Amino acid sequence: MNIYKTNFFYSLTKNIVSKENSFVVIVLLFLYPLLINIIILTSLYTFLYFFDKIPSSGNAKLLTFKAADYYAKIEIIFTSVVLTPLIETLIFFMIIIEFTRKLTISKVWIVHTIGILFSLAHIFTHNFIIQHYVTGVIWAWAWILWEEDKNRRLHPFFLIFWPHLLNNGFIYLFTFCFL
Repeated sequence: MNIYKTNFFYSLTKNIVSKENSFVVIVLLFLYPLLINIIILTSLYTFLYFFDKIPSSGNAKLLTFKAADYYAKIEIIFTSVVLTPLIETLIFFMIIIEFTRKLTISKVWIVHTIGILFSLAHIFTHNFIIQHYVTGVIWAWAWILWEEDKNRRLHPFFLIFWPHLLNNGFIYLFTFCFL
């Protein structure tokens, strides 16, 4: 049995990466994990609501700044929305994939290892790490599948960096507007 045919995230990502337009692929790599994360978080928060155990968000700390801390807010947002995706894409995707390229490890193991490490990196800043695991797996498959198509001009680093930046930007926009 071919494990790739039974893997939901592989099939979903292969469908996304098969698009010709790089911009469309970047937008879909932002939207699909976002939609899956909304479903996961809505389910978890609904479950916790009935047990009166809804945790507070780590991002809620941003809302306690005074007006004098305007530049501190900008620095935190720039770091979280631009620098963090840059560093995380470098560490969790580029370095790991380049390192494992020389080893004889299954792509499935590489992808899920990246998903686990990506989610563990977010364990102290967020209450649930499941959505980070899902996002990490989808983006890792995207990187690998994108590299397999030699006709692509966009480097896989940017294929992952831009959706990551959009994701973090959306989170901060949501945090400031609704919390």
